[in-house]
Amino acid sequence: FQKMNDKLLGLLGIARRGGKLIIGFEMCSEAIEKSRAKLIIVASDTAKRTEKELRFKAGERPVEIIRISADKFNLSRAIGTSAGVIAVCDEGFAKRASELINQGGN
Repeated sequence: FQKMNDKLLGLLGIARRGGKLIIGFEMCSEAIEKSRAKLIIVASDTAKRTEKELRFKAGERPVEIIRISADKFNLSRAIGTSAGVIAVCDEGFAKRASELINQGGN
């Protein structure tokens, strides 16, 4: 469980360094609107309303929105900046992150 979370957070750190993440609610909303977001990751302690608004914004768009077990502190530490919501804008990173989350690493 923890190991999978570490793998996910490590992957997100790499995606961040590669410029494949969008960070923060407003920026993620914009990424959804422009269909740039492939996956939205919401920290465990982010407000439910925030996730609900993102789901509404996504509507029919093919973007997966997942709440992970890591909190804002651990998510922020992994990507090197404060964040409760991030968008993965790379198909490969999004697919791998989703696989890690769905394997129960979350």
